Amino acid sequence: MAVAGAAIMITSGCTTSESGEGSPQSTALPASPNVPTSEGDSLPANGAPQVDRPLDIATLLQQPCDVLTDAEIEEFFGERIAPTSDVNAPTGPDCHWQVPRGPAGISVIFPQLDERGLSSLYANRDNLPLFEEMSPVDGYPVVAYSTDRRHDDECTLRIGTSDRETIDITLYLGESKIGQLDPCQAVRDQVATAMIRNIKARQ
Repeated sequence: MAVAGAAIMITSGCTTSESGEGSPQSTALPASPNVPTSEGDSLPANGAPQVDRPLDIATLLQQPCDVLTDAEIEEFFGERIAPTSDVNAPTGPDCHWQVPRGPAGISVIFPQLDERGLSSLYANRDNLPLFEEMSPVDGYPVVAYSTDRRHDDECTLRIGTSDRETIDITLYLGESKIGQLDPCQAVRDQVATAMIRNIKARQ
């Protein structure tokens, strides 16, 4: 994986936080109201793109941190980071990597709020301050979204792994990278690309 010149998040000169606790939290949207979720639903819907080659992510629901390797995390941050994980999180299994100094981190969530995949996100697109379709990663559709405005220090992507399942990835930039990197492009080009590659290798 190419990281131009240095790790994309961890940098020198970051302020020191009080502790390494306080992992990034889920930004997953709630299930769309009044939308049935039965297996008989015709998906995709609401203008969402179809996922032609579904990925099996069932094992990752029990081991969400396996979506990225230790070597990849070290390359992203410039150091080894121990993850925190909760397979019973309210919005779905998650894994978080956060540096002990400064804001840099990665959050991965496997939303389990409904079974409509990207169709739920597309149903809410007009209500979102940020809804930006990005280039697919190896054929898998990607949307940058937020319930707030677009920020220059963080970005959340939702990737469709099938017509019914998605993965959220949030990137929090290190301080010296803010204004130097587009967080949405960085998380798509580096983190999401690595993640999809790793999932495909498990199939």
